[in-house]
Amino acid sequence: MTSELSLTGYPPQDLLFRKDFLKKVEIFKQKIINLTKNKKTIFALSIPLSKINEITNALLLVQSGKIIYTVQKKILPNYGVFDEKRYFSSTKIKTEYFNYRNKKIEFLICEDMWTKDFTKKKKKS
Repeated sequence: MTSELSLTGYPPQDLLFRKDFLKKVEIFKQKIINLTKNKKTIFALSIPLSKINEITNALLLVQSGKIIYTVQKKILPNYGVFDEKRYFSSTKIKTEYFNYRNKKIEFLICEDMWTKDFTKKKKKS
């Protein structure tokens, strides 16, 4: 497990508007991925994930030098000290389970697990 945005620290705030900062995040992401080459251990990496014209708050699972699973935060808090909607885009993509040793695992990022939909879904399971 890893804390939310463990690579950059939480919250990175206006650093996310700096291209040099995002480039360093990408460089270190790739370094970490490369460190997992020839390793069967699964490493969790929580980072701001840059895409064309947007940044998402993401969790990557990395194994053997490859990203094997990605989940992006859906519910972005925007109250009190939290100002995530200013920095991040939320995803509408349904979270897929990660299959590990015949078990389904769902990874959620912070506020995503506090929603009523998640609670109802889990009670039905």
